Amino acid sequence: EFQLVAMASLYIAIKLFEPLAMDAGLLAQISHGCYTEMDVVEMEQEILTSLLWRMNGPTTHAFLSHIMTLLPPSAYGYDKPTAMTLLDFSRFQAEIAVSDYDLSLQKPSTMALAAILNSIEGIEMSLFPARSRFQFFQLIADASGMNPFSSEVNVARARLLELFSQSSGYEMPQIANLTPVIKAEQYFMEQKLPNNTSPQTMSSPVCVSRHFASERGIYSAKCA
Repeated sequence: EFQLVAMASLYIAIKLFEPLAMDAGLLAQISHGCYTEMDVVEMEQEILTSLLWRMNGPTTHAFLSHIMTLLPPSAYGYDKPTAMTLLDFSRFQAEIAVSDYDLSLQKPSTMALAAILNSIEGIEMSLFPARSRFQFFQLIADASGMNPFSSEVNVARARLLELFSQSSGYEMPQIANLTPVIKAEQYFMEQKLPNNTSPQTMSSPVCVSRHFASERGIYSAKCA
């Protein structure tokens, strides 16, 4: 029944993502008499029941849109090209991530946040000031409970940068250097630092996250 499963899956996908639904009778005609309209409908029901009707979960693109609504236009000086650049680079990363097996195992929310952080790092400080960036990060944390400086987000960011380079042929700009990506080897070493190691020697996003809090509207990015 592989052919019937494929036809029913197509039938479901069209219902979900196309503006017009396909009639099950048309699929029955396409099968040249192999399957009836009722066969298609019954297989559709069987597939939906097996998947517990979990057909349209939030995607990385959906999380991108939701997170970007937290960014006030005043943060980037009402400059629409800056906002479009941020959104376009983030969407492109979300698209190329689909082809990577390791990233497909990550949460869509993690992937969306990683893509946005990479894109923000490519924007000049004059267009998107540091204060506005950290206020944006705080809004994300407050609204979603996600930590922009978590190890999961960092790993996703590093892999997205690699995929971006492979797909486009050039490195994604990372010029702000406020929330740099830690390479896997560096992250491992920092987790193994002895207890008497001076915290001042650490300048990673992990260190930044320790002071990821607001105090009278001031956001600190210094290491403890």
